[in-house]
Amino acid sequence: MSTDYSGIGSLNEKSLHRQLKDLYLQAGCVQEHLVGSYYVDVRTHEKLIEIQTGSFSSMKKKLNYLLKDHKVLLVHPVTAEKYITTLEEDEQTIRSRRKSPKKQGFHHAAGQLMYIYTFLDHPNFACELLLTEEEEIRIDDGQGSWRRKGVSLSDRVLIKIRGKKSFTAKEDYLSLLPEGLPERFTNNDLGKLVSGTKRDTGKLSYLLKKLELIECVEKKGNSQVFMRLY
Repeated sequence: MSTDYSGIGSLNEKSLHRQLKDLYLQAGCVQEHLVGSYYVDVRTHEKLIEIQTGSFSSMKKKLNYLLKDHKVLLVHPVTAEKYITTLEEDEQTIRSRRKSPKKQGFHHAAGQLMYIYTFLDHPNFACELLLTEEEEIRIDDGQGSWRRKGVSLSDRVLIKIRGKKSFTAKEDYLSLLPEGLPERFTNNDLGKLVSGTKRDTGKLSYLLKKLELIECVEKKGNSQVFMRLY
């Protein structure tokens, strides 16, 4: 059996991932523990803890394997506020530091959770979303994306955690909906109460519909009208 080394945090590990892993360490815990052919970030006496700072799109096989015999806690940071520090090519000299105008809330995690919605109601699965303040380190080395004019993304650093939401059953994901939402609502109604784009609110309603927590009860023009089922 081949071993999947993609989960080893020590290989190209970003500061954010390491900081969150350290946060969840307890006495007697084991880091980078091998379970079958997969490495997990932290193993406690009761559960496996996976810190996922990036996309969930490649997690299905790993979760499917781990959840058969283990309780799994998936931890994911959502960036509420971000500072962007750009360094010169020497990686020491600060060229600039600014606050990103982009802000996110817990509901933005729907864009990742939709990849693994089939696991969200599994009795062995739990999730914690962390609302974070972070610093993104960039280096002007000419090796990055053309969209950033060659500036590379180097690191993500946790400044502080502003809040946390825990989910153990699928009904818990209704807490991603904002307060003040009418009984029947559209994505436009969501957009008036939460930050983000129409695409972001569409991902939230898509996730909750897949979890059978809301349903489309009618259409008004091109808009679906949803209602909570719980």
